[in-house]
Amino acid sequence: MGETIGYGRHGKAERETTIATIAIGYADGFSRAFSKGVGEVLVNGQIARVIGNVCMDMTMIDITGIDAREGDEVIIFGKDLPVQKVAARINTIPYEILTNTSERVKRVFVAESIYWRVTVNLAKLPSSVSRSIVPFSFSSARAGNGRSP
Repeated sequence: MGETIGYGRHGKAERETTIATIAIGYADGFSRAFSKGVGEVLVNGQIARVIGNVCMDMTMIDITGIDAREGDEVIIFGKDLPVQKVAARINTIPYEILTNTSERVKRVFVAESIYWRVTVNLAKLPSSVSRSIVPFSFSSARAGNGRSP
């Protein structure tokens, strides 16, 4: 408890917390406006809030109480998390969310709906560990970004 997460140490674990690192950041079009608990994503059908600042290539989310494993799908927006709701969280319109999505993000079209897919990497940060390095790897959702998986 009391440990900080992310750029500028703006995220703070107020309780024993399980943090997941997802391979999406502002370079992918996931706005920094989603930082500090504003942004939400779906992990295995459950809401997980962004903790700390959205980074260039990754974002940390609080998955405390969510049954999740490395490699699980994270929905940024889609059927169960409409882009309209996502846009409203940062006081914008859905088209801004859609058009800001960079070409680094793999798109999966299902019945004329769009989903962003990224891979979850989990790390439980014990309260005794300060500024731990969280395991992180790029997933195949980053097709064509020039980095190794």
